[in-house]
Amino acid sequence: MENLLQDIRYGFRMLAKSPGFTAVAVITLALGVGANTAVFSAVYGVLLRPLPYPDNALLVVMKNYQSRMDLDDVRQRSRLLEAGSAVTVQPMDFTGGREPVRLDAALVDADFFSILGARPALGRAITAQEDQIGGPRVVVVSHAFWQQHLGADPQILGKAIPLSGEPYTVIGVMPADFLMPHSEADLWASLRVRGNICSILPAALQTI
Repeated sequence: MENLLQDIRYGFRMLAKSPGFTAVAVITLALGVGANTAVFSAVYGVLLRPLPYPDNALLVVMKNYQSRMDLDDVRQRSRLLEAGSAVTVQPMDFTGGREPVRLDAALVDADFFSILGARPALGRAITAQEDQIGGPRVVVVSHAFWQQHLGADPQILGKAIPLSGEPYTVIGVMPADFLMPHSEADLWASLRVRGNICSILPAALQTI
């Protein structure tokens, strides 16, 4: 122990005699630690951190282009998949504020939130009865959208907001920590109501 303390004192004396070298060494060490920390944070966030959903080990995310009819066939014929859902993100315009705002709208089917084990903090999610061609225009909004554009109104449920020229009734507000596994969205609307049953979908969420 005494030898270690002597070595430390000797090291500090040598560094004090060469302030230029000491400064370069400290800066190099700081840059190395910072770079390694940044790389690890990125790798952990993308590859290592578990998804924030119940039974996340059973969740499979497939990002590819398939029609709605193809996904229905996969559900019916697959012996490995317990359930499946689909989502596509498209722009929509919110015109209920002082100025129009372009939003990212996730068009989902009725199984989307249940597969992720996610529940709205206020209200409810889209039902199978609403997720039909010609069904009612209903929307679940993100917590950030609710705060920034709807004034965090606790009585917002049941009220209509204008989206791309159409009135959509707000039926739910998601928790502040809810995230989709592949992209971000400001709100969620019915895939069948907003789109066409044969729409091309860039992603499918399925559980084994």
